[in-house]
Amino acid sequence: MRDKLSKHLFDPQSDASIESKLLKLLSLVRKHLSMEVAFISKFTNTERVFKVVDNQTTNTCVSVGNSDPICETYCKKISDNELEQIIPNTLEHPITRNMPVTEKLNIGSYIGVPIILSTGKVYGTFCCYKTVLDNALNDKDLSFLRLISEIATELIEKKVQSDILNNESKSLIENIIKTNDITIYFQPIFNLSTNQLSGYESLSRFFIEPYKTPDIWFKDAEKLG
Repeated sequence: MRDKLSKHLFDPQSDASIESKLLKLLSLVRKHLSMEVAFISKFTNTERVFKVVDNQTTNTCVSVGNSDPICETYCKKISDNELEQIIPNTLEHPITRNMPVTEKLNIGSYIGVPIILSTGKVYGTFCCYKTVLDNALNDKDLSFLRLISEIATELIEKKVQSDILNNESKSLIENIIKTNDITIYFQPIFNLSTNQLSGYESLSRFFIEPYKTPDIWFKDAEKLG
């Protein structure tokens, strides 16, 4: 199953964005585990941020871009091994029953795993929950979640690397604009039948490192907006 999913999701011919592929994985897990909410979170220094969300409830707190103080989340406690990865009944658990986020997100049962990048850095978590208790959650469900989370991690790694390259390109382009580091050449255009000058072609050249031909610089600038 993993190989089949990976082949589909990492198909270089696919035009689907990484976000849409991650959303498909969330939907797959949520439906397979009969959950109501599935999400991928990212950790900042102070917050847990929802990055990709499949939410079938009316609770809008779990939406892309929303966040909570990281120390008050299940996500952080799971990644720090302070909380089990399967919680069948959050209201009977000695830790989660006293956490404000349990009521805020209306969490009845929960399952989640940390997302660890190849560098060893904890990116965030891949989690699911429903608003009612679920004593049927078991290690088999956790193994399935871990499997899909591994695929998601590969996609996230690609996104992280792409963002780094895009940020580097954006910084270079912004510096070119700021310093006006573009050399313009005007090439005359002659009418051969009259042997007279009929106009000029304006050509841009970028004599900076890394060297790229003008068409690549403009293509990168358009891609980055």
